[in-house]
Amino acid sequence: WPRVSAARARIRGQEKFLLAMLLPVLILWALGIREIVMQATTLKSMQEVHQLVYLSTQFSAAMDQLQLERGYTYNFLSSGGHSFGSEMLRQRRVTDGAVGHLSDALQTATVSQSLSSSPAVLQVLQDLTILPDERDQILLLNASAPDALAFYSQVDSDILAVIAFFSQSVSHPTLARLLLSYWSCAAAKENAGLERALGATGVTQRGWRTTDAQLQFSSAVLTQQTLLEVFASYSPDDFIRRYNALLSPTTPCVAMTLGLRQALLTNDSVALEGAQSTLWFGNMTAKLGLMKQMQVYATSRIRAASGNTVQQAVVVVGIFAGLFGVLLLFLAQLAMWVLQEIKQMEQVEEMAAFIAEMRLEEIPEPPPKPTAMQAVMHHIVENLRLYRPYLPDTLFASRDGGGEEEEGEGEEDADPLRPEAPTQRRA
Repeated sequence: WPRVSAARARIRGQEKFLLAMLLPVLILWALGIREIVMQATTLKSMQEVHQLVYLSTQFSAAMDQLQLERGYTYNFLSSGGHSFGSEMLRQRRVTDGAVGHLSDALQTATVSQSLSSSPAVLQVLQDLTILPDERDQILLLNASAPDALAFYSQVDSDILAVIAFFSQSVSHPTLARLLLSYWSCAAAKENAGLERALGATGVTQRGWRTTDAQLQFSSAVLTQQTLLEVFASYSPDDFIRRYNALLSPTTPCVAMTLGLRQALLTNDSVALEGAQSTLWFGNMTAKLGLMKQMQVYATSRIRAASGNTVQQAVVVVGIFAGLFGVLLLFLAQLAMWVLQEIKQMEQVEEMAAFIAEMRLEEIPEPPPKPTAMQAVMHHIVENLRLYRPYLPDTLFASRDGGGEEEEGEGEEDADPLRPEAPTQRRA
């Protein structure tokens, strides 16, 4: 440590600057490590978000087809099997395709086991397992319309629970809000599908024959409106503009369904006179198609947002990785410089020891690029080598390994210029 202190005492101005920068650099390095860890976590999270968004779209696609199958099934059973039978069977094949895509997506998903095997996901898979048996009972007219409606609605509710669970699993605040907006739109669409199924029966009957059916219809409409308010509160401005453009009250299918909806809510049989259930069902299906377009738009925006976050994380990681490389080079150069200074000081101290003992012949030749101190020391050595022939050999005798001088002779020859001491007179 004393040698290091001696070396630091001879540090040049630029080297002092390097040392002064060492502490801030180390602090920046520590902060950079923290940032890289955070961005690596973000990258992993965004990769999972991509998978969650993809799975959400697959669940939503299966729910879309189940909603349509529910509408055909409810009206098939309400008519005693006389209407919507062929449409129901055709829709079942489409639903099976969507369920198959969902199963494939779950098998190939790279999300964590806690997400792909969560209770919500397992519940949906269980619902889809018993779907064929329910269909058989429906086709044999062994199930009532309200029971079938309740079964399909429960399956859709379980799918919405999965989408909500996925949105809650995202830690990024912006993406979490976008996923919540997506969920509220999907939930509103689910209630719109329920409105379609119930409303078709109300239009066919020119009003409600039971209070329960009317209350179910009203509840579906009110819940849909509440969820759309949630959608508006969590959605960015472009979501709201897109939704208003798609589902404007002046849009033909929306305008037609709004008129019939009001008649169904008030159970106005006069306003329902002449209305056809197929027309209602078709316009409501068109409206749900527009809501599906809104979901597709939201999905693309969520993917773009997560992709931008991934790109930002990659850029930050790259910047800090490059900074780490520069810092490593800086620290390596600083370490080499400190070691070189210590070595040079050791060489200077060794030269000083040789000079003190006048062992000039043991001093090595100067390096090609000596430091200022080394140059001065070698200049002193060269001068001493020039002066040595003019110095008495006795000056180097004890340092060159010679023996001690004999008694008497050494005293007489010690200084030839010294005058003799005067002799004392005898009395």
